[in-house]
Amino acid sequence: MRDVPAPRQVCCAGGHSLALTASGDVLSWGSAKRGLLGQTSAPETALEADPDDESEVFRTSPRRVDALEGRTIVSIACAESHNLALDADGRVWAWGSAEHGRLGIAETDALPSDPYDTTTLHKIQPVPTVVCGLQGKRVTQLACADFHSLCLTEQGDVWAWGSARYGLLAMEDVSGLRTFPDDEHEVFQPTPIFLEGLRGTRIVQVSCAKQHNVVVDQSGGVWAWGSARYGRVGIENIGELPTDPDDEQEVFTPEPTLLHALRGEVIVQVACAAYHSLALSADGEVWAWGSARYGLLGLDDVDALPADPDDEQEVFQPTPTRVDGLCGKRVVQVVCSEQNSMAVCADGDVWSWGAADCGLLGTDDVDSLASEEALRTSILVGPIYFSAAPLQLPGVHDAVQVALANKHALVLCALDRDEATGAAGVCAALGKLLDDGTGADVHFTVGDSSRTFRAHRLILCARSEYFSRMFGETATASGLAEAALQQVRVEECTEFAFEAMLRWIYTGRVDLHDETLADVVDVADRYQLLELRQACARYMRDQLTLQNSMLFWECACRCKDEMLQARCFRVIVDNFDAVRGTEEFRSAIRRSDAFYDAVMQSVTVKRPAASPLKSRRRRQRSQEAGSSRLAELNDMSDDSE
Repeated sequence: MRDVPAPRQVCCAGGHSLALTASGDVLSWGSAKRGLLGQTSAPETALEADPDDESEVFRTSPRRVDALEGRTIVSIACAESHNLALDADGRVWAWGSAEHGRLGIAETDALPSDPYDTTTLHKIQPVPTVVCGLQGKRVTQLACADFHSLCLTEQGDVWAWGSARYGLLAMEDVSGLRTFPDDEHEVFQPTPIFLEGLRGTRIVQVSCAKQHNVVVDQSGGVWAWGSARYGRVGIENIGELPTDPDDEQEVFTPEPTLLHALRGEVIVQVACAAYHSLALSADGEVWAWGSARYGLLGLDDVDALPADPDDEQEVFQPTPTRVDGLCGKRVVQVVCSEQNSMAVCADGDVWSWGAADCGLLGTDDVDSLASEEALRTSILVGPIYFSAAPLQLPGVHDAVQVALANKHALVLCALDRDEATGAAGVCAALGKLLDDGTGADVHFTVGDSSRTFRAHRLILCARSEYFSRMFGETATASGLAEAALQQVRVEECTEFAFEAMLRWIYTGRVDLHDETLADVVDVADRYQLLELRQACARYMRDQLTLQNSMLFWECACRCKDEMLQARCFRVIVDNFDAVRGTEEFRSAIRRSDAFYDAVMQSVTVKRPAASPLKSRRRRQRSQEAGSSRLAELNDMSDDSE
């Protein structure tokens, strides 16, 4: 797909897809029903109709979601009937179907009905609108499923809205929620609520599916809640769980539960779909649980697995198990859908397993594959061919991200050789322009330094929203003083970091070292260079050691990379005795209540129970030390000796 300019992220669900460009624009294509494309109108020639169903209208080419122009979107998520977008200010935007409270809109009566679905009078929000109820909260991550949505704030709190069925919103009492007029059991929360069940646990990644949710905490632990049928939530003993009032076969847990089967593993990413879930460890290993049909879990032998009491054909793995077919492949991302799973590896290869329908295994030769009859709840009929062993997608190289829906997938790849060669030539020429200063129209000095950095307003504006506001046409038209300056003094920035930032703007390259990393992260944040922050995060993921774990944790917080924070935090906790004496650690626990509380919680779990004598000694010394945080942590370490 060559007509998407510099895509940075892709996502897909149902019959539509979204792409986020490097400039912060959102593009949409596919089904136009339910307002999924985010357009109030479109030229008739831009939409096509399915010859077998004229109500199914779609667009085959990506088009910008104009309502988000200028919002600088940094992340996107999509489900079958709605989409979410996150802007640089931490605000959440939503559009699509407004039923079931999906969009976080309190009142929907005034919304229009879907023009392409005249039978259901489905209420839609055709253009992106800000989600209500999150004022004052800076959101860092999004997830959405068929009937509900989740978001994560920079404090590590999880907020949710939409359907409350199956305990999806972690609410035990749903009696006060809204209900559908024709279904009193279909309860929903139209605006975001804080999930009390995760209070005190700092979450770093969220994922959700139609009937369950899975999240990761900063220690690399995995929590799940929602429907427990088919092993969805990784809980082995489900006998005491409540059942859905409309379907007694559906047992569920509204309480987020820590998956003890993954204790000892540092999980950095999770994904969940209709019937199963995946988890990725910091070591690049993949774990799976839930329904084992169609090879979803990558298990060759499922004969010994338990079966659903109401469907003996439906076997499942109740707790996480390793996907052995991916061992040694260093996976960096996992995704899953109703009948498939995929993994992206560090070498850029993509592996797929599950059903062969719609070409999602990358092969049209199904004669050698296993087969079984389709589930009665499946979107398919007849026999389904599948592979439990992960198969490498042919012709896919240099993949950096994959998105997966029930019937299609998107793979985002790095530039191919010809494109990379052309881009490298442009970057080299721009780097030379920076070095010799030819045509420079603005000069920078940093602090009291006598050195001058010569630059070009046009290039700065094109690469940085910050400089665009300072030097761009809008700034000039409004008479902003900086717009006319030829000499600009920069404060609160080191000379090295400013030069590194300029070189990144001109060439897309940066030379990073532990000693200067924090300064570069700060300047990337100040000048709103998301891709430079991401480059810093990649450096930290590759170079993380015990010696730099505290430094990298601090920088990961500034980069707002929750999964990297979790990896650094696990190194800190696993090597607590070596880290606790460092000045970086002392400074962090003095400045951050959240960090201190997380360390206390994690170290308490890792240390054996203290003897009564040592517990008394710790209390006495804590009192004498004024209950200092460091004294508590030191005494906790003493108790394990």
